Amino acid sequence: MSDASGKPRPQDDDELLFAAEELPAAEPQEPADPWLVLVVDDDTDVHHITDAILKNVTFRDRPIEMIHLYSGQDAIAHMSERGSDVAMILLDVVMETDDAGLLVVKHVRQELGNRFVRIALRTGQPGRAPEARMIAEYDINDYREKTDLTATKLVSAIITGLRAYDDLRAIEQLSFSKEALEQEVSKRTAALGASETRYRAVTRTANDAIITIDPERLITFWNPAAERIFGYSLEEALGRDLREIIFDPVFDAACDGLAHSPIDPQDPEHWEGATLELSAIRKDGARLPLELSLSACLVAGAQQFTAIARDISERKHAERERERDYQNRVVISALLGTALESLSLANQLERAITLIFSLPWLASGPCSGVIFLVNEDKRALSSVAHYTSGLGAPDVCDPDNAEVCLREEVSDLLNQELAPGVDLHSIRYAQTENFSRYCVPIAFQEKLLGMLTLCLPIGRQRGHDEEDLLAAIANTLAGLIARRRAEESLVSATRALWDTRLDIIRRLGMAAEYRDNETGMHVIRMSKFAARLGYAAGLSEKECETLLLAAPMHDVGKIGIPDSILLKPGRLTDDEFAVMRNHAIIGAQMLQGHSDEPLKSSHIIALTHHEKWDGTGYPVGLKGEEIPLMGRICALADVFDALTSERPYKKAWPVDEAIAHLQQCAGTHFDPRLTALFVEILPELLAIRDDYPDEESDGFDSNF
Repeated sequence: MSDASGKPRPQDDDELLFAAEELPAAEPQEPADPWLVLVVDDDTDVHHITDAILKNVTFRDRPIEMIHLYSGQDAIAHMSERGSDVAMILLDVVMETDDAGLLVVKHVRQELGNRFVRIALRTGQPGRAPEARMIAEYDINDYREKTDLTATKLVSAIITGLRAYDDLRAIEQLSFSKEALEQEVSKRTAALGASETRYRAVTRTANDAIITIDPERLITFWNPAAERIFGYSLEEALGRDLREIIFDPVFDAACDGLAHSPIDPQDPEHWEGATLELSAIRKDGARLPLELSLSACLVAGAQQFTAIARDISERKHAERERERDYQNRVVISALLGTALESLSLANQLERAITLIFSLPWLASGPCSGVIFLVNEDKRALSSVAHYTSGLGAPDVCDPDNAEVCLREEVSDLLNQELAPGVDLHSIRYAQTENFSRYCVPIAFQEKLLGMLTLCLPIGRQRGHDEEDLLAAIANTLAGLIARRRAEESLVSATRALWDTRLDIIRRLGMAAEYRDNETGMHVIRMSKFAARLGYAAGLSEKECETLLLAAPMHDVGKIGIPDSILLKPGRLTDDEFAVMRNHAIIGAQMLQGHSDEPLKSSHIIALTHHEKWDGTGYPVGLKGEEIPLMGRICALADVFDALTSERPYKKAWPVDEAIAHLQQCAGTHFDPRLTALFVEILPELLAIRDDYPDEESDGFDSNF
């Protein structure tokens, strides 16, 4: 019972007293999803006693979970929000009001419509809620007086209620399953009918041929698209062996493989096969490329194959065109790439004609080709590159065939000055009994450079884009020829300019030596000595070549020294020697201001070849590795040749004495490392000395 506030109040005289009774011990089991039982009573002792009795009770291997509520309003709220899973309610009648429990029953049954939950009324005041009226009017499932409710009876009431609840739910599930099954059957029947309608509509309107065959490959279904693609009517096709139309053995093998393939357990009546590309023969005899998808299924226990065939003629044609276009672009790109290679024009054109005939659609049989160039007088063509492939290829390199090309195809182009209206880019095509021939002019800026002649098999089919491609090839060749000729002209002019510059450098160097009672061979020998020593010291070949060309200018500054000093036979005074030392500065000033080789290195050598390793040289007094390497090298080469050469004022030193002098001066005058290297390569230096003796010199060696 509760007070006016609805809170539990102390027990009245009608408190629940359960009769003492021993109960069998319940065996503990693993908790499962519990049965939810609402205990609704305003008496706390009732809750404690119910807990004590039912805490270890299970039904159908599921424990009981009790939810304790203390008023009718709490019960109504709980059932409204979370009551769908409640299996049973143990409900007191008199709580916050005399009919609080009855209002809960009314709310659950009528307002919530919950007919599954089992409701057991427990009352301590049976006079206020007679059993017969309660059961008849309020749809309750059990009625108990608290004083009569022992532990055993409570457990029995709970088990009876849970069993009834579980059975009602099972009946509901069966009812739902039956209804759902009936709905599913109806739905699938309708879907099957719709599917059949759609299938017939699809097969009638499909663009692909849909064909069914039996295990003997005999046609059992043939849709309108199959009639259009293969040319056979439905009447002509039914019963015909499909292998008479799709003759490719791959098709028959695919059917056999599909018939013996493992069954998919997820779809045991259906097998998916591969998608194949096959050839077929139309009724009119035309060959037809197909894409065919094959599958198998069981119909009334018998195997049936379904083939969906698509005419891929247009796709194959597009693929061939794409491949052809790709090959064309590859060849044009490769032709352009030859411009980046170090090839002569003849070798470049040999590479070009080989690339042209790498086109599969062009070289489809015995073929040959020639690239002719206009010669200097512009009245004839000369063959510079040719290609031949296959037995029986026409020899367009033969003079007679070349003459035919010249006479029939090129004469008007070669005489364009007399026929200004001639199209230099017009491609000629002709056929003979044995081959077809293209003559493609190669023109650049309205100037005929040459002719590309191709002789091809007579039976080949001409492509729609052949002349466009050949025109593009001719334009590419024209650009390559014009570029290569321009490069060759530039190289020739640059070489001539370079040779002229070197000649001037050499002659200036020898002119300085002539003023000093030296011979022209001195500058040649010392330059070659310097280049060989530089290589031994680790200079690159290019650096050694620069050294060879720059060393002759080492004493060019002597041009600025008065003859009275330069040619004086006796010993120079200190003042005269000071003037003589100026030749290094004069030479450097003459050669300064150039960033190009060999003048740049000539400036360094002229300024530093009189510097000494210990810093006592001139004109700057550089020391050790402050002296540029080329200056140190030329110092050794110059002194060695001067010592071992005869002059009007001195005898030539023996080689061993000259080498001893160099070694004695190593570390003071000369770089010690270079001196040691000089001694190591002495045999090579002496060979150079023997090749360029003074007595055989005419003053200048043009091969230097």
